[in-house]
Amino acid sequence: MIVDRDEVLCVTVRDHVRLTFGWRCEVMPHGDALHARLKQTPPLAMLVDVNSDDGMDLIRTAKAFAAQILVIALDRDPTGGRAQAAFRAGADDLIRVPFATSELDARLRARLGLGWVDDPLWVHLSSVQPGQPVDLIVEDAAGPLRLTSVEADVLRVLIDHRDCIVRRNELSNLLYGQDWSYGDRKYDVHIVQIRRKLHAAYGARYAVTTVRAAGYRFSDMSRRDCFAV
Repeated sequence: MIVDRDEVLCVTVRDHVRLTFGWRCEVMPHGDALHARLKQTPPLAMLVDVNSDDGMDLIRTAKAFAAQILVIALDRDPTGGRAQAAFRAGADDLIRVPFATSELDARLRARLGLGWVDDPLWVHLSSVQPGQPVDLIVEDAAGPLRLTSVEADVLRVLIDHRDCIVRRNELSNLLYGQDWSYGDRKYDVHIVQIRRKLHAAYGARYAVTTVRAAGYRFSDMSRRDCFAV
């Protein structure tokens, strides 16, 4: 959820969160209806404009209702004068406006504990040196996972950016240190093979989706509750 009067910012955050994490993000231009909204289903996270007249009260209200809500304050004060008050009100984190969406991604992932250290696929895959093929038999898998060296490298990047879109140009730079050539469909071919092999080994647990005109996203569907931000 984002509570802010800046319509452009709200739409940008809403669309980015949906596209990157697959979460629904509710937009509220002001906090008048916050009490009623919280009584329905508390959001996983809230972004609150602390430069508005009721910003601090909204943070206190959200935390009093459900302490587990991740509250991130949005601060437009270049002097940082609102930061201390925001944390006293109960904010868990603060982002200065304007901000890059990559910063929001990093803060959400860190604060919500979106890590991979305990995932068996990631543990086994990370034990294989880059540039090497993979032949893994992982616990709970229906069969072995056999990947070419390129498929393994691509999947490693996607998992490392779990629930985030990895663009083709970013993938090319991470793997080969060069820009992606428009029209080159080699990554599409690799993704098709990775998707097929993951499904054969794990069924519907893992999903590798192609986001049109954007890139690719890896998700562990067993961890994807119906998050509402």
